[in-house]
Amino acid sequence: MDTYTSEDRAKFAEGVACVDGEYVPISEAKIPRFERSCKTLRLSRFPDRDHIREVLMQCVRLSGLRDAYVEMICTRGRPAPASWDPRSCTNTFLAFAVPFVWIFTPEQQERGCHLIVSNVQRIPPESLDPHVKNYHWGDLTRGLFEAYDRSGETVVLVDSKGNITEGPGFNIFAVIQGIIRSPGGTVLEGIWSPTIWPSSLTSIRCAAGVRGSPGIVEISPAIA
Repeated sequence: MDTYTSEDRAKFAEGVACVDGEYVPISEAKIPRFERSCKTLRLSRFPDRDHIREVLMQCVRLSGLRDAYVEMICTRGRPAPASWDPRSCTNTFLAFAVPFVWIFTPEQQERGCHLIVSNVQRIPPESLDPHVKNYHWGDLTRGLFEAYDRSGETVVLVDSKGNITEGPGFNIFAVIQGIIRSPGGTVLEGIWSPTIWPSSLTSIRCAAGVRGSPGIVEISPAIA
């Protein structure tokens, strides 16, 4: 944006994200990623962008919630009778709004969280594109149980080389010696990463790759 008007202030009051090279209100940033994920997974029967936006807004209106968590899902659906062919499935679009929930409670956000670097490896990119939003959470759930068994509160998984990847429902980065370091190529891209990475938006250096060994992360500036 070359200029910043009062109209822009109202439009971007909740935050801003970068989507396909364009700045958009944070509330609209999820829909393009949803569309890309569906196309990658070859799920084709979902509403267009305007229809999705209207459905999500209607969910919130009907719920009457002031602070809501709104979700949209596209399922593979049922295949044709006696068929294992995924092309015969009827894809289904679902959306709902529930009272807002935190991944980390306000108290945890204030004091920090006991994070375990798990021995469990994240599903490799060769098996599943990590940029695709999905619910293949078997590895993340296994990692959570490991964290709880070790008196942790949450977990982050590693890749086959011991690099930090992501946690259950959150991305992670750390500020190390003045450089923002974030996992590269092995995580679902959230909203913050494509927004802050362009050098024109920040004077802080950014780099891909965070190493970690199984144990407790004690880097206080690590942010999820």
